[in-house]
Order: sequence, then structure tokens, then C-alpha cells
Amino acid sequence: MVIRKTSALVESGILAAIATVFTIIGAYVPILSLIANFVWPLPIILCGRRNGLKWSFLCLMVAGVIAAILVSPIHALSVVAVFGLIGLTMGECMRRQMSPVKLMLISSVGAFISFIISMLIGYLLMHINVLEVFLDNMNQGFSMSIDFYRQMGYGADKIAQITTEMDIMKKMVRMILPVAFIMVAPFTVFVNYWAARKILSKLGDYYPWFPPFAQWSMPRYTLLPYGLSLILLMQFNTRQEHPVYQFAFNLFVFSNVLLIVQALALIYWYIETKGKPRWWFSACFAIIFISQFISQIAVLLGAYDLVFDFRHRKPKTKNDVQ
Repeated sequence: MVIRKTSALVESGILAAIATVFTIIGAYVPILSLIANFVWPLPIILCGRRNGLKWSFLCLMVAGVIAAILVSPIHALSVVAVFGLIGLTMGECMRRQMSPVKLMLISSVGAFISFIISMLIGYLLMHINVLEVFLDNMNQGFSMSIDFYRQMGYGADKIAQITTEMDIMKKMVRMILPVAFIMVAPFTVFVNYWAARKILSKLGDYYPWFPPFAQWSMPRYTLLPYGLSLILLMQFNTRQEHPVYQFAFNLFVFSNVLLIVQALALIYWYIETKGKPRWWFSACFAIIFISQFISQIAVLLGAYDLVFDFRHRKPKTKNDVQ
């Protein structure tokens, strides 16, 4: 027991030091800050998986205190608020040997809550609206792009066309910010889960991965938000500033992403079962995300797969057999 406590204490101290290094890199090294911020929960996850929730919480507190001393209390508080809950949640889920899918769902909820807490901290303590800062930076980027085109000698008509396209893009980005904000959570969880699993395997601690991609399938009720979003978009098409239209548009984008994943799994299954070259999948993946028309075809393909089960993944009932 004493040996185990000593081992947990040493591991927690080392992992807290690593989390502190990530904090310093995120604060002072702009090029690596994005990577450092994404993998910041990793030491807390590893500590929770190997030693339990108590030690991962202590690791988080130590890392937060050291970061507050070396960087700033506000920065340390924001980092701990954003990524600390992710690390604690994922570490505990892995400690309890939850399935990858269940881990992703629970940890994504925790990540989303942590993002909300971070935004509230920024607004209440520093009077910073994260969304407004993001939109201001985007506007500055678009202005710099237009100035660049002017310096390149583009004519007034071309500049006007580019400006119109950028205005449409700004409106689109502003509209889909809520769903983009939601989708960052599972992406952050997935990156950290992948990294944590790789490190744990090196330590002889195997943790299961997701089923093969060819077997992935969304729940059939994914079609409900897709159908509802289409109905609402048609009903409020002439009132695009209406909150219901904006909600429906975000719901449409979110369900589209799920159905595209369904379609990609079907394509991968077809390529695998038919013995086709693997680069076919890479080409399909690129085309789907380059062409908006093809992406909508992929959405319909994913919807049809949910309805008709082309891969015959769901067991047949007695009525089906008869």
C-alpha cells in the first residue's frame, strides 16, 4: 500500500510538471500553442487512468497552482477550467473501463460544459466575449485578404465580387458558430483519447479502440433531426434572421456531419469487401469535403444506409426471415 501511494505520488508529480510545461508552451510559444492546448488534458487523463480520480484531481490542482505562479492566475484558471474537466472525466471513464463510444459521449459532454465555464470566466473576470473576439479576428483576416488582392492589381469588379463572397462566408460562419462550438468538444476528446491510448500501450496498459470503421453506424434516430431541420428550413426560408431558422440551420449542419460519417463508413465497407485499392477511399473523402454537391449526395447516401442497412449490420427479425 505504501509503495503504491509513493508510486502514485511520483507519477502525479511528473504528470503535473508536464501539464505545467504545456501551459507555458501554450502561453508563450504561438506556433505550438494550439497543439499544447489540445493535448493539455493528457497528463490528467493518464493520472486518472493509472491512479484514480483523487490523484488526477491533485495533479490538476498542482499544475494549476504552478501555472498561476509562472504564467498568470487568470490564464491558469482558464486552462484548468477548459481542459481540467476533460482530463478528469476521461481519466475516470478510462479507469472504469468504459467502452470507447460511451467514453466519447460522456467526455464530450464534460468538454462542452468546460468550454461554457471557460467562456463565463472570460466574460465575468476579464470582460472578454470569446465569440466576439473570434469574429473580430475573422473580420481582420478578411480585410487583410482584400488589401492583398488590391495590392496584386485586381480590378474594382473583381474586388467587389470577392468582398461579396467574403460577406456571405462571414454570415455563414456567424450562423454556424453554435454547432462548430459543439463539435469542437468531441474532436478534442478524440485527439486526447487517441494519444492517451498510444501512451498507455507503451506502458503495457492496453485500452480498446473503436470498432473497425467499416462497421460504424449512427443510430437511426439521426434521421429525425435531419428531417426536422429540413422542414424548419423550408418553413422559415424567407426569414433567415429568425432564431428558428438559425437553430434549424445548425441542426442541419450537425446532422449532415453525422450522415457524412455514415456514408464514409459505407464507402469504406464497400472498398474493403470488394477488394478495391485503399486510395479510392482517400479520393472519395477528399471529393466529399471539396465539393458541396458531392457532400450532399454523401448525406443522402448515409440516410439511405440508415434506412435500408446496405451492410446488413442489424439482425433480421422473424418476420424478415419469413
